[in-house]
Amino acid sequence: MTDLLATIKVKALHYDPNNIVTLMGYQRQNSIMALNRLTLLLTAPDLLGWFNQSGFDFKYSNREFILALGDILNIPTSEMTAGITAVNKEQVRIKKMFPAYIFIDTNFKRQGQPIHVLAFLEGRRHIHISKYDVLRNKAAELQRIQHIVMQHYRENNGHLELWGKIHRYLYVYDVKQRLAILPNGEMTNDNGCQLQKASLTLKGKDICTVLGAN
Repeated sequence: MTDLLATIKVKALHYDPNNIVTLMGYQRQNSIMALNRLTLLLTAPDLLGWFNQSGFDFKYSNREFILALGDILNIPTSEMTAGITAVNKEQVRIKKMFPAYIFIDTNFKRQGQPIHVLAFLEGRRHIHISKYDVLRNKAAELQRIQHIVMQHYRENNGHLELWGKIHRYLYVYDVKQRLAILPNGEMTNDNGCQLQKASLTLKGKDICTVLGAN
């Protein structure tokens, strides 16, 4: 996957990007969007990252874009197909991964706040963690999570609106698996408290768009 992207980047050096998108069949009115899409590819760390962030256009899907580009750059179709297949396998892995998140623990105790307000602001207590980032650098996962924790605490001055003073963060990385992290990034004991979630339901379904789990 990385080798294919490296090949694309090297071969693209011999072409003017404007000529590339023209040869790929883009009309002038669509050239800016196509150039942006090509730039994202040529600056991406890997193909999986580009597939995750690539913009949309009406001419090519991600797979078609790569194949068309490979044709212009004279990269063998077999090499292009193998690279795309590798990306697809990684996408399947990502889809099966647990949706990790960080729960912001403020030791909140409800004192008359309207439940509908709490429900709609529940998402503020959760930080979504990209599955792609976890898969791309598993070895540095904990260090990255610690950085996210410290940055969040600093940017919010240690206080979460409505929910109160931030005491710690709980990194929930799998079913019933989590790590407790202090605002300074240090690991601490997880006392096993149950994570509470404010929610509103309609016919048994949560009607608020929130992250995390009870």
